[in-house]
Amino acid sequence: LGGVSSGVIGLDKDLNVNLPNTTATQLLNVSAGEMIGRPLAEVVPEFSGLVAAANPRRRRIAEDQIILERDGQHLTLRARITAERVDGGVIGYVVTFDDVTDLLSAQRKAAWSDIARRIAHEIKNPLTPIQLASDRLRRKYKPENEEDGAQFTEYLSIIGRQVADNGPGYPEMDRSRLLEPYVTHREKGTGLGLAIVSKIVQDHAGTLELLDAPQGGACATIRLSFFEDMGSDQ
Repeated sequence: LGGVSSGVIGLDKDLNVNLPNTTATQLLNVSAGEMIGRPLAEVVPEFSGLVAAANPRRRRIAEDQIILERDGQHLTLRARITAERVDGGVIGYVVTFDDVTDLLSAQRKAAWSDIARRIAHEIKNPLTPIQLASDRLRRKYKPENEEDGAQFTEYLSIIGRQVADNGPGYPEMDRSRLLEPYVTHREKGTGLGLAIVSKIVQDHAGTLELLDAPQGGACATIRLSFFEDMGSDQ
């Protein structure tokens, strides 16, 4: 199995490693000596979920997408575990996995090309000019008469409530996925808003963090680094 491009790990019936191929040791950054004889979930904790799913009484094959962090780099693996049987009894398992990091990256880039075609539609969305116009009206044309001013403000508030999104916040899920194109839990959402924001922030060497607001709802925190040119007079 030394020349196989996929990682392959043989496990005994107790889920201890007994045969990792070269690709497996390279992808996991663990030597064969460190792996053999030890439980796979102990050697590589990220495989714990996959190993736990290896219940021969439920199903023979289990699959999972596993994200490894090694030396500051994220590696995405598509993995499966298969039970090996003899005369109806499980004698061991085979774990196979492939590095799909570049594939997922290519898929995301392809998605961005489609996003570019949709941005014009998002910008032309009538809700944006309606919101901006109502804000300008509130600042510049509010009547001086107190009663008329209160009524004017109420009308604009009605417009504002119908267009800005006062939802309950982010859904219970891996929030990093909400920054990917087309991922949304809103009935009529496109899944593009946060993805566009995230791309812009990344292009400016910043970070975007999705949090729960203390008063309820969603909170997005953007952090941008400030670089000062000490040799410039400007």
